[in-house]
Amino acid sequence: MNGTEVPATDSSGDRNTSFSRGATSARGAGSLRRLTNRRGLMALATAAVTISVAACSSSKASSSGSSGGGSKSPVKIMVISTLQSSAFGFPEAVDGAKAAAMVINQAGGLDGRQIQISSCNDQYDPNVAASCAQQAVSDKVDGVVSGYTSYGANIVPILEAANIAWIGITPSSNVELTSRVSFPVDPGPSGQLAAAAIEMYKMGCKKIALLQSSTAASALSVSIGKAAFLWAGGSVAYEATVPNTVADVTPYVTASINSGAGCIIPSIPPANYIKFLTAARQSSSPNILISNSGLTDALLAKLGSMTNGIINATSYYPLPTAPQVQEFINQMKAEGNAAPSNFALQAWAGVNIFAQAAKGLKDINNQTILDALGKVTVSLPTYPAPIKFSSPLPVKGWTRLFNTTYIPQTVKDLHFTALAGETINILPALQKAQGGS
Repeated sequence: MNGTEVPATDSSGDRNTSFSRGATSARGAGSLRRLTNRRGLMALATAAVTISVAACSSSKASSSGSSGGGSKSPVKIMVISTLQSSAFGFPEAVDGAKAAAMVINQAGGLDGRQIQISSCNDQYDPNVAASCAQQAVSDKVDGVVSGYTSYGANIVPILEAANIAWIGITPSSNVELTSRVSFPVDPGPSGQLAAAAIEMYKMGCKKIALLQSSTAASALSVSIGKAAFLWAGGSVAYEATVPNTVADVTPYVTASINSGAGCIIPSIPPANYIKFLTAARQSSSPNILISNSGLTDALLAKLGSMTNGIINATSYYPLPTAPQVQEFINQMKAEGNAAPSNFALQAWAGVNIFAQAAKGLKDINNQTILDALGKVTVSLPTYPAPIKFSSPLPVKGWTRLFNTTYIPQTVKDLHFTALAGETINILPALQKAQGGS
């Protein structure tokens, strides 16, 4: 990639990154430190990524390769996401935002203004997440997008007070499903687990084991997944909380299987999930149905055949096999710094939603974007249907829900693959879970 042709590039010195050998190809899978000590997964050593990321960094736009952007101030979009932490991190979310900005900038920008991408790593810490939001306010950004954060509840109130939109996100808190500045593309992890639970019931599982981590986001997601499974006709055989710092997850695998459960939803950090999956595949029930928890397509090949059969569900078409995601993949390749992942796609979608809302605006700022988002219907090739932000769906207590269509998937030949082209609308299950419409 020729840097002089790309309008959105790293500013010098803001983000210092050092990679261990082999990490270039692993970066799209996120930074998963202390994945496991099991000998059978030693091949994952090449996925270890050591990243030193400043709390907030910027990617300043250049007018090179675009039309009319040199004399106008940039449009500022910040990525607030878990880019690195001791539990997990997905630095490629920033690259997803840059990939979208690059294409928009090369086409002339937004009303002749170039998009400038900045980023802030919440470090999987609620206090740092709040500091990131405060930084967005101080920087006077026009909108904020994300790859993934567990701490939207700490971010959104600060953005709301400053009338800054939280765009294209996948919510992990009730705050994100009620705030007037929140524009989610789906119900978030709660929706993913609800769709996965319904799919596993359809596949023959009648009793489920539910495992959550110690975060509020995980508790919310599992509660919705549980309600969806009960709505489908199943029952709960076992429930437990798995501490994020747990050394051995085998007892939770054993308890789940001994409960008589035919399927498991483990909403736990990826590092713990990998250990959990390993133990499950080595158990007395190696083929038990298990839903995904944070694994990207890029990690499947590194983990090998034990990932085959994992159940997944997303509101977007599966990476990298679906033809509908090829535009995103090509833009990530052109940006050139990270492999495509669902976390990169999330931020990419957020920037494109911002751009669609900005179309026709002569004065683009945080307030005009916030107003425009409330009226716009966005269409992205990665999602099955347009998302109409002017028409919230009827779910009690959630006033910012606009899309409940999910694509169930399984891991086949080490890739997430859609199941027979079907979709699941989880709206009735969510209405049941929330006590009505």
